[in-house]
Amino acid sequence: MKKHVLILEDNTMLSEALEKAIGEYDGGIAVHRAETYEEACAAALTYKIELFILDIILSTKHRSDTSGIQFADRIRKCEEYCFTPIIFTTVLSDPQMHAFKELHCYGYLEKPFSIETAMGLIKDALRYKAYRGYADKKTIYLRKDGILFPIQLSDIIFVQSHSHSLLFHLKDETIDIPYMTIKQFLKESADFGFMQCSKNTVVNKQYIRNVDIPNRYLQLGEIKKVDIGRTFCKKIRQELLHV
Repeated sequence: MKKHVLILEDNTMLSEALEKAIGEYDGGIAVHRAETYEEACAAALTYKIELFILDIILSTKHRSDTSGIQFADRIRKCEEYCFTPIIFTTVLSDPQMHAFKELHCYGYLEKPFSIETAMGLIKDALRYKAYRGYADKKTIYLRKDGILFPIQLSDIIFVQSHSHSLLFHLKDETIDIPYMTIKQFLKESADFGFMQCSKNTVVNKQYIRNVDIPNRYLQLGEIKKVDIGRTFCKKIRQELLHV
């Protein structure tokens, strides 16, 4: 099946160079070039895009233009594209915080950049998409510092949000994954026995050994305790104690 990559870029020479390089890397990839927000939306609706390469600023005439981010924000609201890799190209000095925190961006290229540098990131992003496509449904792939961590959902005891990161508490270690949210993890792990017990914590129900509603905590395994948020007590009581 042919893969589809969308390039949203108003610099025709740059988008053509990227299209050529991607084609030379893999002739089975169809590259769709768009110069406007509207053209990009049309392509995303027509094809199943597996990688988005988006210029943050499409109109240099408007200093406040952030069309690329607006497009990314729109596709992230579509279930089909919730976790599709996005690479931003930009002349902005620090787009990372918004791009990574809010839009779950795979990476970014600061202009001017070489085609070789771009292709290194593009190849990684396409491999990341392939990993997700062929992954066992009981495995989650987490990315940190350019490294993919395949983790069995059954090995996750609980997850906590902390300072723009998620802490994954496993049987033998804790992994800190930046710019991922509780909401995103719950979507990734749907139907595999996870439940939220507070604003900042999700637990794997298979590790729950005791439920203490009066003192508002769950005991996980032999010693670990996590708090139950006040607004979650009713849900915990109904789902775990069936009362």
